[in-house]
Amino acid sequence: MVKKKALSWLTESHIAGLCSERSFERGRGYFEDGAIRCPVVSDGTLTAECEGSGDEGYEVVVHLGKGEIESASCTCPYDWGGYCKHIVALLLNWIRRPEDFVSTKDIRSRLEVMSQTDLIELVLQSAREDPRLLHTLCRQTEQDGAKQG
Repeated sequence: MVKKKALSWLTESHIAGLCSERSFERGRGYFEDGAIRCPVVSDGTLTAECEGSGDEGYEVVVHLGKGEIESASCTCPYDWGGYCKHIVALLLNWIRRPEDFVSTKDIRSRLEVMSQTDLIELVLQSAREDPRLLHTLCRQTEQDGAKQG
């Protein structure tokens, strides 16, 4: 987990310098309106879903390094230079309310108390929502079958 003190370089003015003025203002509005959902921090990576202007939310990922943002991505169609408002909202959430973020350690402890049936249902539901997981599961079961055969 990234230590908050280690991120003293990440400020609102730093974020504002990475995007257009409009993206920053709209991102701040998204943050203040609570558009960031299910924020997670894991080994210097911030992820969340951010509400969009349409019905679907966008997946936002930011990789933090020592004194820099190594990379940032969002599934929205923004392509006008700098970071989009969704990335801005995620970063503002991190610097203003890091306590909102769940760590992968917390998620692990939640999963450990679930029944096997509930875990299977969770994985299958997740796979329906994200075909990449379905493909990963398929490859894993093929590898496990090859080991047994």
